[in-house]
Amino acid sequence: MIKFLPKKIDKIIILCNLIPMKKSIKNLLINISIFTVTLMVLLLLLEGFFRITSQQWKKVNKKVVANVNFFRPDKRFGWLGKPDFSGLASNDYDFVAEVKLNSLGFRDKEHNYTTKTKKRILILGDSFFWGWGVEYDKILPSLLQKKIPKYDILNCAVTGFSTDQEYLYLKEKGRVYKPNFVIAGLYIGNDIQDNNSTRMNIYSKPKFNLNNNVLILTNFPISEEDMKHKVKITLINRIHKFLYYKSALYNLSIKMLKNNFILKKLILSMFFRNKKISKHHLEYEFEIMEKKSSPLIKKSWAITEKLLEKMNQYCRDKLNAHLIIILIPTKTQIYEENYKSALFYFNKKKEDYDRLLPNKKLIRICKKYNILYLDPIKAIKINKDRNKIYFRHDIHWTEEGHQFISVLFIKKFSHLLK
Repeated sequence: MIKFLPKKIDKIIILCNLIPMKKSIKNLLINISIFTVTLMVLLLLLEGFFRITSQQWKKVNKKVVANVNFFRPDKRFGWLGKPDFSGLASNDYDFVAEVKLNSLGFRDKEHNYTTKTKKRILILGDSFFWGWGVEYDKILPSLLQKKIPKYDILNCAVTGFSTDQEYLYLKEKGRVYKPNFVIAGLYIGNDIQDNNSTRMNIYSKPKFNLNNNVLILTNFPISEEDMKHKVKITLINRIHKFLYYKSALYNLSIKMLKNNFILKKLILSMFFRNKKISKHHLEYEFEIMEKKSSPLIKKSWAITEKLLEKMNQYCRDKLNAHLIIILIPTKTQIYEENYKSALFYFNKKKEDYDRLLPNKKLIRICKKYNILYLDPIKAIKINKDRNKIYFRHDIHWTEEGHQFISVLFIKKFSHLLK
């Protein structure tokens, strides 16, 4: 009996130690449950609060209807608008705008394109002139139509187009439309690089190469296989999209993250340190503002210069028309706080960049080939209402921005438009 007593004592001691351990585990599970329930109740209360009080969420809720694609693949230009299509355009934060496309797929009224009854202005450009986020009667082409009614203004801008696609469209339709003026927009944020690319988002596009100072068209016409390209949607993207449109709390949290560079950088460094992340649009801006250009950017500039030269030559020699280039600044160029935040986010050194460098180069090109141009960057920066020119959560012009540019345009070119 005495021989086995120590073993029994050991078992008793172990059991005695397990009793408080079990109590600790039980208490831990109870505390976790209380915390989980409390957190869920808090999140539900916050969700209900934001659903009731947030005007922004009420706009976002329309996105379920607004989440449409206004464009279709096109073997000549990459993509064009869908004829007679309508829907809502929204960025979830700043706007929900009604969009109606005409029989040719442009955001414009119907025209008798083949019959010219008065002087014409042909507008070529991307989403800025297409009027992303702004109602039709407040976009630049509509405002110009009101300000110079003796001209028939044809808005053939297509979201995402770059100078090469605009040049192709001008060559195909210029002689049919017979414009007296051609206005082309050039967005500093990505047009230079896109002129040296065969893809824009989900679409393939034509591309010019420069060989012995001669433009050589490639990737034209676009193959049927490339026209069928679709974006692969991951499970994480599906979950994000579901929560984004179903939860006000999640949506507004994403909004806060999107506009806080410090917080975004912290999260990316913690969770995505070794993951390849798609290129941010601000990286394109830094590429084009860098004082020491890479070989790729130098090539992009050379192609862009040649495209502008050829566009101007075509307008002058084939159409007897004036080409006017409108330079479209980026928010990073305009707003100091955007620039500083972007420098921090991408670990850039301020001394390596010149925000006005792209404009200087484009103005030099325009002067070299006697191209008329409008560079609104200085006028915007000194405007007391400059914070109203661009949407807060989007790269595009607001109604005030379109109005401001239309006034600058009329002021500079009114003598030619008589």
